[in-house]
Amino acid sequence: MKSINPMFQKQKSSSTDQQSTNNVRKTAKIDQPRKRRNDKKHDIRVPVSDAIKSYIKSGSFEYDSVTQYCTHLVEKGLKAGVDFPPCHYVNYDDVVHVKVSQEVYKLIFDKQLEWDQRSIRQAAHRILMGMLKAEGV
Repeated sequence: MKSINPMFQKQKSSSTDQQSTNNVRKTAKIDQPRKRRNDKKHDIRVPVSDAIKSYIKSGSFEYDSVTQYCTHLVEKGLKAGVDFPPCHYVNYDDVVHVKVSQEVYKLIFDKQLEWDQRSIRQAAHRILMGMLKAEGV
């Protein structure tokens, strides 16, 4: 007796075999690494005190977030060529994020080498504090 449901028939048609092979997922090539995005941003976490963070929050209302405001300050300071005086670096628990492009990251790295800083965070901290002082903190 022949079943009405084609799923229970013993003979498979050639079209279903061809269709099942077309749905097989292709494996990724392992020997080629993935391409890196050219517009990738670098996230730098800059430690700040509670008083500075509250000032940053009050100044960031024109921007969408605190991160965009801090990024704007760092980029503006680097492009304007402002002289950044040395400041005391303390590793506070509170941090603000600065997301910069590859070009700005290279400028911060150059400043780090010029100032003989230990890390990118210290150079970004010095730039951010210099810009906040220029803004009137």
